[in-house]
Amino acid sequence: MGSLVVAIKGVAIGALSLFALSGAVLDLIAGGREVAVGSAALYAGLATVGCGAMTLVLRRSGRRKGSDLLRAESAQWSLDTALSAAVLVGFLGAMLAQSRGRDDVAALIDPLMVAILSTAFLALPVRLIRQGLRGTLAAAPETDVQATLQAVVSRIADNHGFVRTSCRIAVFGDRYDVTVGLLADAGTDLHDLAGADRVRAELQAALDELPYDLLLSVTITSDERWLD
Repeated sequence: MGSLVVAIKGVAIGALSLFALSGAVLDLIAGGREVAVGSAALYAGLATVGCGAMTLVLRRSGRRKGSDLLRAESAQWSLDTALSAAVLVGFLGAMLAQSRGRDDVAALIDPLMVAILSTAFLALPVRLIRQGLRGTLAAAPETDVQATLQAVVSRIADNHGFVRTSCRIAVFGDRYDVTVGLLADAGTDLHDLAGADRVRAELQAALDELPYDLLLSVTITSDERWLD
């Protein structure tokens, strides 16, 4: 469900970016937009600070909890922060232009800044939609996540002398389902079921140190047919 929400967030951010871009283009075509720049600049400044603070809070929470949903929320607030900052810069520029008697230039600055920033942010919703759909469809995780999990499995397998490993990873929302296969032979440091349980516990403890929500399944066998 979390991945679907991420994808919906991506669509919402994309729609917001396109709406802001289309409005800015129409304003530019019409010759700009006249605003009360003083009060508008004050509002834009407060909005920038508020949205920026919320972005930092959500971003830190998302990293700490490994939540795609929180990361999507922080991305949306980041867009709001950037748009507010662009509007603030536009209003300040408009104030400068007005002070020099260039009301025609002042009317163009705000929509121009919004158009530039909205265009730059269009890549963000595409990434969120792709990320959300990948989780919804239980696809493979990012390459760096795969490499990190595989490195943990390989290290523990080597420590106990397993001759071969397999590691399959699927993403379900914020959770990674990890299926590990370990192939043992006579040289493996494994003598009974209690030893197999110790290997499983060691592998679980090592994976629990990573900042991911994991569901682990481990198969230990001496028959290679059960590994694939």
